[in-house]
Amino acid sequence: MPKRKSYIRFPLLSWTLRQQGADLRENELVVRVYRRTCSIPLPERGLEWLHRQEEACRDSGGRLTRYVTIKGDGEINVVLHCSHSLSVEELLENLEVIAAVDVNSSHGFLLFVYDLSDGGFRIRRFKVPEVNWRRIKELQRAAAKSRSPGAWATARCALKKAHRRRRAAVLRAVAEVAKELRGKRAIVFIDVPFDESLRNNGLQRTLRSFAGRLENALGFHGIPVIERTLPSKRCPLCGSKLEEAEKRGRTRVMRCTGCGRAFERDSVPALHALKLFIGESEVEELAGKLAKRYGLQRPQGG
Repeated sequence: MPKRKSYIRFPLLSWTLRQQGADLRENELVVRVYRRTCSIPLPERGLEWLHRQEEACRDSGGRLTRYVTIKGDGEINVVLHCSHSLSVEELLENLEVIAAVDVNSSHGFLLFVYDLSDGGFRIRRFKVPEVNWRRIKELQRAAAKSRSPGAWATARCALKKAHRRRRAAVLRAVAEVAKELRGKRAIVFIDVPFDESLRNNGLQRTLRSFAGRLENALGFHGIPVIERTLPSKRCPLCGSKLEEAEKRGRTRVMRCTGCGRAFERDSVPALHALKLFIGESEVEELAGKLAKRYGLQRPQGG
């Protein structure tokens, strides 16, 4: 006889909580389930975080929705959702800053911020810690051959440490980007790689989680985030193909096969994003400033 599928699962309790009621009262989470009321004290750090997020949503003119969920392992989460009714016309009319985030598998995250008022720009880089996967695989193979429980514990600890380091780097980068843009009328483009070599890879999941976390963090400040594949091998000025000319440490120099201009590869997606909002002459002027910043040679005869 085939086994029947179960349709009553523990996560159903999260639906029950929303129906029965859950709320925050001062420093306690009050949950009403089956005619019973439970009060769960909240840690001071978590309460301060909730208040900061609520204030950020109110300051940006958003509408805050709050509800409670429970995971399968019994973990209780207070979920905040901040929605804005700002139209595209209103956003573009008062736009102050255009930002582009290049999520790169080799160099981590690059933030490019362009100020529409004076044409100034800022560039910040956030690195993702490298993981010694060879050592972790060796520990796992050694644990598989060993009968000692301590061998498996060592392998698990090494793997957890690697995940914690990457997660901490992502959270720090998200916090710094949000700090840079909050309080400004901005729009953000995120260029996330979709290379086949990174499919189902731990690094790819880390990069994707950065995009999701950043979109959520900036949403509380009323800043829209657009995920869009921005070309890095096409010239932002003439549209011709870019080829890698040289490599200086972590700086990759791309040269256009058409106009002969040189670009720093990580800044090319940002220039393509800016072309959607500013004129070609301004993009060309900015490309010249970037070339001077990275010490790139001008094309002969230009």
